[in-house]
Amino acid sequence: MSSIFNSDDTKLIEKFVQGSNQLLSNDRVRLETNAGVSQVVSRTGEVLAIMYLQNQPRTALVKSNCSYGERLNRHLVNRDFVLIGESKRSGYLEYHQYITPAGYQVHYTEPALLWKKWWPTERFQNKQRFNMNILVRVKDNWYPVQDISIHAGTFTIKTLSGQLEASGNQHILWLSQRPVENKASTDTTDAWEREVPVDKPPTPAPVADPAFSVAAAPPAPPNLPQTLLDLEARLYKQQRATIAAEQRAIQAEQQVALSQQKIAALQKQIHNLRLQADPVR
Repeated sequence: MSSIFNSDDTKLIEKFVQGSNQLLSNDRVRLETNAGVSQVVSRTGEVLAIMYLQNQPRTALVKSNCSYGERLNRHLVNRDFVLIGESKRSGYLEYHQYITPAGYQVHYTEPALLWKKWWPTERFQNKQRFNMNILVRVKDNWYPVQDISIHAGTFTIKTLSGQLEASGNQHILWLSQRPVENKASTDTTDAWEREVPVDKPPTPAPVADPAFSVAAAPPAPPNLPQTLLDLEARLYKQQRATIAAEQRAIQAEQQVALSQQKIAALQKQIHNLRLQADPVR
């Protein structure tokens, strides 16, 4: 049996997420647009996804329990759409698109996740310049985070344009830098392990990590012992490994939040169906 997500399905979903007004179809689904509203419709007539092209921000709805849900979510996220939560249209999840600066990824999460991402960069930040790894949306624009404080369960996020206050269960918009593939990453890593003459110690080369900015190891003096160089190299690599682990934990928490929202949408549908079946209840 062939997979439901063949190349035709992928192309159709990509065009939907891009906001295309093309009419596309295959034997499972079709893409149709009318009066600024684009829809992905199954062959049985079920509306699987809706795009409101004229909305600001652009808005997409995805049927919470449809077989295309995960694929639609993946393509929407890649186009800077963020999951806002349940839509007013029963049985659908709502996404908003926020155009982001090049090299950044948009998030819509509880402030604790922002703090977890921001704090490792803050520890190594040069206080004389702004930390551009993390940006937060204030007054319809993106600004670097200057400081985050927590008091009595309330997060206060300071920026150049003012500050935001959010309780632990509220959601806020923020950006993090996307990982950039480093073509020389293999050579750079190997360089830490290479043996070099004792009379010519290596100069550790800083490796850029866009998601978390770690202070680069300073150039070594010519007479620095080889053992100390090795220890510094191991420490530097361990710092990067720790920060990478923190990033994976944040991504896992975001996936859990998405799953919980889908479960809540399904529970709401079941409750509504039970009420329709037994109005007395």
